[in-house]
Amino acid sequence: MKKIIFVTGDKGGVGKTFTSRLLETYLSKSDIIYKTFETDKTNSSFKRFSIANTDFVDLDKQGDADIIFESLVVNENLQINLVDCAARTMDKIIDWLNEVDISSLSNEFNISVEFYYVLGSDKDSLQILNDLIKKIDESDLPINLRLVKNYGRSDSYTLFDSSKLSNMCETKNIKTITLKPLLNRPNLTIDRHNLNFLQACEDENLSILDRQRVFTYVNQSIKSFEDIGVLNG
Repeated sequence: MKKIIFVTGDKGGVGKTFTSRLLETYLSKSDIIYKTFETDKTNSSFKRFSIANTDFVDLDKQGDADIIFESLVVNENLQINLVDCAARTMDKIIDWLNEVDISSLSNEFNISVEFYYVLGSDKDSLQILNDLIKKIDESDLPINLRLVKNYGRSDSYTLFDSSKLSNMCETKNIKTITLKPLLNRPNLTIDRHNLNFLQACEDENLSILDRQRVFTYVNQSIKSFEDIGVLNG
């Protein structure tokens, strides 16, 4: 089964693009054919760090998002479309999915839709997640929801872990990916030199040990993605 992966969270600063970059690194090392998109008009940070050629999708322009689905149909070799979503675009994506009747299309063309919701540590992030689950349930959209805890951006997820929302997610069998923090020094060097994670494992702007740190971090992250079955149908 082919799939579309939306990396969202609807808040700035939770690590959506960082998660997208790690996901793309995993896809690139998995020897599958994928395509990447971003929806941020003001800050093309995903394109800046992406491994593949990333296309921009304007969610405010009617029909512009269609390429996310149609490219999977037209290109029989393409397996996954990865979409890095800007803050405050989740409702627009859901509106588009409803407008094109993604439920029918998903069955007809055997294409699944997944939301990777990057959690924040505050109440706003939990409320947005709660609203998202409600919208999915009420619209009967065929969305496979996954949670991402990015400890590079949040030190603690106690508020979520102790909430009724956490119990609801467990009941619904919503899987969680845990991403450990990467040391700040190699992170800053990667940003300064516009490196993707694969380049950072070999780039001499990083020290030998920092290159090893990135290499180890990438492999740990890949293991986290493998554990929740990113490539499964």
